[in-house]
Amino acid sequence: MGEETTKSGSIEFAEDVEMTKKKFEDRSRLGISYLLQGRQIFPVLTVEENLRTGLTVRKDGSKKIPERVYELFPVLKEMKNRRGGDLSGGQQKQLAIGRALVSSPGC
Repeated sequence: MGEETTKSGSIEFAEDVEMTKKKFEDRSRLGISYLLQGRQIFPVLTVEENLRTGLTVRKDGSKKIPERVYELFPVLKEMKNRRGGDLSGGQQKQLAIGRALVSSPGC
């Protein structure tokens, strides 16, 4: 993810993009998301607000949550006005995955 300095080797992504020298935020802008084992959601924000935080790194500048996220996780659409901290553990994990997907222009 760019937190550690690469000592040897290389990592290529997509169209031969060399990743070892790219900063974390630059990797994110390429559409690579990192999902921690913990849920890492914002418990006081609503589901929709949590998803919107992923929009900030989209290269296309879209401010709309992709419908594909709601197709994959319909419970997020049903509960979009509920606070993230009020969701079950499984629903919070879906929210975390959804937020990672929102950042990708291919979603």
